[in-house]
Amino acid sequence: MNEESKYIDINKYIDTMPMVMNWEMDSFIIAVGSAGFAIIFSGVFVYLSLFFGISFLIINEKIKDTKYKSYLTHILYMLGLKKPKTNRLPKSELRVFVG
Repeated sequence: MNEESKYIDINKYIDTMPMVMNWEMDSFIIAVGSAGFAIIFSGVFVYLSLFFGISFLIINEKIKDTKYKSYLTHILYMLGLKKPKTNRLPKSELRVFVG
């Protein structure tokens, strides 16, 4: 950065997800996981594993296109599998707030 320049250069790809072979990381994990199950187990399970892997990839891409960025994190919070950093928030299954 020059001393004369008052602007800071910020990379335009700073918020992109890590990618492997032109796939985003979540899609890559689904593909490798289903291919791994197909390799580990033999017989009819190979076809079932590949079928479910492709189905999950298609569903994941459709959900990512229609939902907001962190929908998986939201689902984890909603199911109670991930706890918030503070204890001041009400539980997510609480539907009626009194007070």
